[in-house]
Amino acid sequence: MLAEKIEQVVNATAETQVGKKKPTKVVFDKSSSAPWEVVFSERGFLVGDTRLSFEEIKNALSKNYQIVLDNGNGLVLDGVKMQSILKYEDRV
Repeated sequence: MLAEKIEQVVNATAETQVGKKKPTKVVFDKSSSAPWEVVFSERGFLVGDTRLSFEEIKNALSKNYQIVLDNGNGLVLDGVKMQSILKYEDRV
């Protein structure tokens, strides 16, 4: 009985892990003096310590906004950088 339960849990865990993709780290502007990186996952992406979604980026682009990270002291995501991030939407 216990062995059957353990086997069910192991099989369920294996099935959920098969569908998951590993996070992908992309470094943008490598040749510049200020490269920046984004970690893409199934849930969205991470820029520095800030988790964002593709919907937030699309919304900011449609309103011609810029996103400033780290409480206004960090990386500025302007239209060009947001477009670069959006290129990876279908790859995640």
